[in-house]
Amino acid sequence: MSTIITRKVYDLLDPGLHNAVISRVDDVGVKETQYGPRDQVRIIFESKDQVNKEGKPVDTQMTINKSLDHRSRLGNLLSTLEIVPGDTFDSAELVGRKVQIVIKHVVGRDGRKFANVENVLNLKGRVSPKPVQQLPDENF
Repeated sequence: MSTIITRKVYDLLDPGLHNAVISRVDDVGVKETQYGPRDQVRIIFESKDQVNKEGKPVDTQMTINKSLDHRSRLGNLLSTLEIVPGDTFDSAELVGRKVQIVIKHVVGRDGRKFANVENVLNLKGRVSPKPVQQLPDENF
């Protein structure tokens, strides 16, 4: 007997500027990149201004190298969020941060569409790292 496996279709954030909260940071380990193996983390952003068909916030993600160098994407993100890491950094400090993200849709080699996080902008303040059940009021 065969099993039919269907590719999951994810909800994508619309292109443009979105209010979001960093809901979690996952260690994805060492991944092969075009520049060789790199140790990476995945930052998950929970949208505060777009929901899916079930009424839940749409998530998007950004996978970046674990490098604290000021020229790296992580170093740039920390600088934007006014975080000075020193020699070490606990990624849990990112969870709950209010940000704005700029989304750009990109079509992959296989024809699938992705919502890339092109830029992250700082919104001063933090929220609870617990998942939000409803959209916030106009005072976001």
